[in-house]
Amino acid sequence: PTGDSIVGSWDWIKTIYVKPYREFHADTVGPRRGITFTPNGQVLFYRKGAYVQDFIYTYTLKYKPKDFLNPAGDSILVLNYNNWSDIHVYIRHDTLILDQAYMDISTEYYKWRK
Repeated sequence: PTGDSIVGSWDWIKTIYVKPYREFHADTVGPRRGITFTPNGQVLFYRKGAYVQDFIYTYTLKYKPKDFLNPAGDSILVLNYNNWSDIHVYIRHDTLILDQAYMDISTEYYKWRK
């Protein structure tokens, strides 16, 4: 992956839930799922290597101010599926991080499939 590009296929590594705190890892529960972002703005989910056709969504990526009280400050890349809640996006080397911890939900980690 380069820059802010999330296009491509990503295999699930782990999920960390905020409340109550729990962690699930692909090493222990098995690499059961993944996600693909297409260049034309679709999100495809797969389980055990097969796409789940019921879960094909559109997505948008945009930058939003990290702090709504300081709109001129740092911005954050935000992913939105079908106009639902915003998910903060971070790309660290070959890992995609989808962060909803700011809403007390979860943070998911995916490894880029080369």
